[in-house]
Amino acid sequence: MGLDSINTKPSVLCRLTIDNKNLAVQTKTILDNDAPKFNQDFDLSISKRDGLTIEVLDVKRKKVICGAHLSSAKIERLKQQGGVQSLNLRNPKDQANSGVVYLEVNSRAPRRPSAPTEARSRPQQDQDYFCRDIIHGPALPKHYERRVTSKGQVFWLNHNTGQKTWHDPRFARRRVQSEGPLPAGWEVRTLDNGRPYYINHETETTQYTDPRLEQPTTPRSPILAPAFGVRLHSKLNHLRSDLSRTFHGSTDKSNPALKISLRREDIFESSYRAIYACPANLLHSRLYITFDKEIGIDYGGVAREWLYLLSKQMFSPDYGLFEYVSDDDYLLQLSPISSANPDHLNYFKFIGRVLGIAIFHGHYIDAAFSPIIFKQLLTIPLSLDDLKGVDEDLHKSLSWILDNDVVENGFDDQPFTVDWDVLGEQKTTNLCPNGDQITLTELNKADYVSLYVSWRLSRDTGKQLEALKSGLFEIVPSSFLSIFDSRELELVLCGLASIDVDDWERNTKYGHLTADTELVTWFWSIVRSMDDVNRARLLQFCTGTSRVPVAGFKNLRGATNKDSNSVRPFSIVLVEGPPALFPKAHTCFNRLDIPIYESREQFAEKLHFAINETMGFHDK
Repeated sequence: MGLDSINTKPSVLCRLTIDNKNLAVQTKTILDNDAPKFNQDFDLSISKRDGLTIEVLDVKRKKVICGAHLSSAKIERLKQQGGVQSLNLRNPKDQANSGVVYLEVNSRAPRRPSAPTEARSRPQQDQDYFCRDIIHGPALPKHYERRVTSKGQVFWLNHNTGQKTWHDPRFARRRVQSEGPLPAGWEVRTLDNGRPYYINHETETTQYTDPRLEQPTTPRSPILAPAFGVRLHSKLNHLRSDLSRTFHGSTDKSNPALKISLRREDIFESSYRAIYACPANLLHSRLYITFDKEIGIDYGGVAREWLYLLSKQMFSPDYGLFEYVSDDDYLLQLSPISSANPDHLNYFKFIGRVLGIAIFHGHYIDAAFSPIIFKQLLTIPLSLDDLKGVDEDLHKSLSWILDNDVVENGFDDQPFTVDWDVLGEQKTTNLCPNGDQITLTELNKADYVSLYVSWRLSRDTGKQLEALKSGLFEIVPSSFLSIFDSRELELVLCGLASIDVDDWERNTKYGHLTADTELVTWFWSIVRSMDDVNRARLLQFCTGTSRVPVAGFKNLRGATNKDSNSVRPFSIVLVEGPPALFPKAHTCFNRLDIPIYESREQFAEKLHFAINETMGFHDK
């Protein structure tokens, strides 16, 4: 196919859509060219009832430059005329934009019943190809036909029996029959849709896999009773309602999206420059994130990947803004040495805005914070118990002071001060005004402990905390967050770090596949065999984030026809292509495209390479 005479300089691709089958193929994207020529061939399977729409799209502006539509009658006339024919592409509103495609319409079947010998004379490989359906998988068994309902759902008809099925007859159902009684303590029950599941009464867990078919494993997460509560779910709905009502004008679909272009190799600084300089009210608009020199339309997936990558850098202790709670505890807390950077308060305000953006737009931050931070954001008073998870030795020492007589044990000369090290320099800080003039007694030791706890859990980071809160509350008012406790706020901001594979599988949809298809069986077997790191990488590869919504996989967010950030389940779709292809992710739609792989081993190899070696958004 060729295309020429486009008189602007957009980045363009050409898309061909078979109307009734809702199938589209497209060319590679040509960047900034005033006379693009695609020079690509497509072999499409079109029935007598199908029409064909051809469009040249401006990728950057997301609009059609020119195009044409061929009705089924027009396609039939082209077939009768025979040979290669040109078709002009036009734009009624702008005659300057035009193009040309070249078409050749042939019949895949013999034109006359009297010519079966022509089909037999073809090589067997060609005969098999002509028998395939639109996704060009293996040949359909005899007497089967692929059909589509009025709603676009694919099913298969067996002409011998007249039976219809949703299951693709080219793929075997991988049902292994189990024998014998269930192990002790197990019970089988059935869901409303007829699918059996198994209950282990000893561990109080449930799973789909028949325990008679698996080797001993660690208990799986329960199907029922998720970790979050109905109370948190109700609060989340209340928060979404308040945000939508208060900032309705900013989030209205008629308003333009806020476009932010970033550099992947400089994600922290380029994000800081863009977000910090932006008026706060514009950050309530729908975000449209792009990476420099990468092609990707952001329906939410690119924004999720941006937050994932940004989290890895801006919370790294290497930048000096945050530090680990201790050498053996990798939870994050504000770093007192951050003041060495003269712009540190601006950076904390920027980080606060990023936290607000994540909450406002329903995304997640990929970081593990100390629980103290969430209490500080909510202005919840800190206590001695909070210190135990931060500095256990100090917690024991202060508890001893409360439980013992400080005068009898010779601690009555201890002033209300603390000595600590800052960048190698010894520093003494008063725990209260004139603390160096006050000594410890039985009467004031409770005050001493309270002041010491307050200092240890903030350590001269009060200004940093206020800057962080000011950025956050510009996007999400503090009154909206006051309905949550500290643990709930952590789930709202960071989601769930653990991945429940059973929950993931239970809330997955399939395209041109079923839950019993061999490829699907292989996929979930591979996922369950992964370690936690690779499982998180797979989720990040497919959805743009390694975090799970607090309500589980049923609340994954992505783009739909109505909204760019709605609930959209994870899906696995079978696509045309040789088994040498790698899996391809559409993070905006939480979708993974896979070809037909020849073995589980080949599938696992391709999947592991894709999640560990690929990066960026490109049109391949």
